[in-house]
Amino acid sequence: MSLKEIYGFLASVDLLVTSRMHAGITAMGAGVPALFLLPSEDVKVLDILSFLNLEADDFIIDIFNPKTMRAENIQQKFQSMIDNIGDVKQMVDKGIDEKFILLLFLYVVSKTLADSMR
Repeated sequence: MSLKEIYGFLASVDLLVTSRMHAGITAMGAGVPALFLLPSEDVKVLDILSFLNLEADDFIIDIFNPKTMRAENIQQKFQSMIDNIGDVKQMVDKGIDEKFILLLFLYVVSKTLADSMR
């Protein structure tokens, strides 16, 4: 798949459930809510959600917390997002507005700098 095809796919779904930070960020940039299956201390995702004025508890399932990783808890959070998808999309869209372009630019610049220092 090309990058354009991947972006097209991510932008076409109603909700993305992912353990991949970059896929979730890309989907959110397209206005698609993402449910991240990541450690709740994942600073990068926490920073992005905070920057977009989104509550981490609404968008992250902590993979290192046995309680949150129970099937019924994952299903409940997923179902809640699906049941309220219009409101969830509106929260994501509101957070993104102009901030996402700035965020993406800053992220790419910082990643490029970090990679060049290796």
